Amino acid sequence: MLVLTLHLAWCAAQISLVGTTATSKLDNLTAPFIFNSLSGLITQWSNTVHGTGHSIVPGILHPFTLLYHAREDDLLLPPSPEWLAWDPEMSYAIMVPRGGQTHLFTYRTTRPANVIYFDGMSAAWGAGWLDSQHMFIYGMSKNGTKDMNWWDDYGRAEKLCEWAKSRDVEGFVRMNAGFEIVWCDFQSPTLQLVSHLNITPPGTPERDSAPRSSHRKLVDFEEVELLPFDASFQDSFDDPEGRPPRRGPGDGDGPRRGPGRGGPGWRPRISDLALTGTLEWVRAASHRSFTPQPHLTLSYADMVTYYHPRLTSLVADRIGGPMSSHRLSNISAQDALSIVEEVDEALARSAAGDRGSGFDWGSAARGIVEYWGDRVSHMHAYLVNASNPDSNATASLPAIRTLAYTLLNPYMQPGLMPNASGWDLFFGLPSTVVPSSFAFSANITALERCMYQATSFLSQLRTTPQESLLQNSIESVLSRLCNEFGVIFAQSFNLTEADSDTVHRSFIQQWTRSVEHLMQWLDWTVWLRCENVCPLDYVCSTPVWPVAWFSRWDDDAESLRPRCMRMAV
Repeated sequence: MLVLTLHLAWCAAQISLVGTTATSKLDNLTAPFIFNSLSGLITQWSNTVHGTGHSIVPGILHPFTLLYHAREDDLLLPPSPEWLAWDPEMSYAIMVPRGGQTHLFTYRTTRPANVIYFDGMSAAWGAGWLDSQHMFIYGMSKNGTKDMNWWDDYGRAEKLCEWAKSRDVEGFVRMNAGFEIVWCDFQSPTLQLVSHLNITPPGTPERDSAPRSSHRKLVDFEEVELLPFDASFQDSFDDPEGRPPRRGPGDGDGPRRGPGRGGPGWRPRISDLALTGTLEWVRAASHRSFTPQPHLTLSYADMVTYYHPRLTSLVADRIGGPMSSHRLSNISAQDALSIVEEVDEALARSAAGDRGSGFDWGSAARGIVEYWGDRVSHMHAYLVNASNPDSNATASLPAIRTLAYTLLNPYMQPGLMPNASGWDLFFGLPSTVVPSSFAFSANITALERCMYQATSFLSQLRTTPQESLLQNSIESVLSRLCNEFGVIFAQSFNLTEADSDTVHRSFIQQWTRSVEHLMQWLDWTVWLRCENVCPLDYVCSTPVWPVAWFSRWDDDAESLRPRCMRMAV
C-alpha cells in the first residue's frame, strides 16, 4: 500500500506538468458541454436529450437534395418564409391529421445553399428549446426584448430571414421530431419544384371545426399506439392561454403553423389510412438517432457556441445542472450581441476564403465517442458487479486490468520497457527518442500521446478562433478520460494476488466512483439505449416533440431514456 501511495503521489505530480498546449489558456469548465454539442450535431438523440441547444453553425445544403412542404391549399408558390422537411413523413404527419385536402410539394435544390443550423430541439415549443435562436434575435436587434412567444414561429422566421438577406444565407436548419429548414425565399433559383401532388388519403372527411379535447393522457411507451398529435406534452406549458393559436400553412386569414388543427389535444376525424402517419414520422426520426442528417455539410471551423468561456452572464445558470437544464434567457445584452458579431465575423471570413485548418472536427469528436463510449460503460458495468459484497474482488482484477489496458495500449510501449510498473508505462518518461520529423513532440509520455495525438499537429496549421475552442474541448475531454483510465490501469497492473481481498475491494470501489463521476461529467447520449432489442414492428426512440413527448419537461435520465415504440397498424 505504501508503494502504491507513493506511486500515486508521483503520478499526480507528473500530471500537473503535462498538458500544456496552445489551448490550455482557455477556461475548460464548459469543455464537456462544447464537446457534446460538437459530437452530437445534426443527430436526433443528442439534440433531444441535451435539449436546449447552445451552438450556431453555418453549413452548406447540398445540391440535388429533396425537400418537402405540405399545405392545406394548392398555392403553387408558398409565401416566404415557410418550412421544408427533409422527410416526407414529417410533412405528411403535420398536415394530413387536420382533415380535408392535403397537398405535398416536393422540391430539389439546384445548387449549394448557405444555411445556419441551430442545434438542440430548436424547432420545438417549450422551456429552453427556443433559447439559442431567440437570444440570437435579441442580440441582433437594437430594440430587442427577451420576452418570448413560443408559438410565434413565423415572427422568428421573418426576423432571422431579414438578417440573412445581406449575408447570402437561404435558410435555417432546426430539429424536433426530425430536421426541417426555415426557407427564406421560395422564389430563389436554388429551389426547384419537382412535383405538386394532392395526397389526401382516401376516406378523408371534409375539414370541420372540432372542439379542443380536455382529455390528457400520458403516452405508455411500452405499448404505445399514438393517435395523431397526442397532447400530453402540453400539461406543463406555462403559456397564459394554455394553448397556441390555430396555425398552419394555408386556409384562413394569415399563415398558421403547428401540430394539428385546433391546437394541441384536438383529434380530428381522419382516414384509417392516415392513422399511422404520426408513427411513421417517429420512425423517420429514429433513423437519425446517432447518424448525422445527410445532405448537409457543417462548417465546424465557424461553429459559434453560447458555451464560450467569455459569456460570463450564463455561468450561474449552469451550476449543478445537466445540459438539458441550461438556459440562455439571462444572457446579458453585451454577451448576446457578441454572439451575433462572432457569427458575422465567421461568415465574412469564410466568404473571403479562409475556412480554417480543414480538420473534420465532427468526425474527430464522434470518433472519440465511438472509441471510448462502449468501453467506458463496459468498465462501469463490470466495476459495479465487482463491487458487490458477495463478489470475489481478487478474481475481478485481471478483467479490470484488461479493460483499462485495451483502451490505452495504442499509446504505450511495454515491449521496450519489460520490467516497468504500470505507472511508468503510462505516466512515466519515454524510453526512446522519437525522430524530430514526427508531427508531434519527441519527449512525450503515453499519457500525452493519449491526450494530444489527435490534435497536436494543429499547432502547425492556421486555425480559426472557433477551432481553438473546439481543440480545447477535445483535449480537455481526452485529458479526463486518459488520466482516469491511466490511474485504473497503473493501479490494477501493480496490484498482485498477494495483496488482500480487502485491499482489492477498496480499489475497486474507488475505481467505480471514479468512472461514475467521469460518466456524469461527460454526459454522453451514446449510453442511452433501449433495454431490449425491439421487435420488427417497433422502433427504438427517445421522446420526440410534438408527437411523443411524454416526459412532462422533466430533465431526469429516466424520462428521457429511449424505449421501444410500437408501429401500430
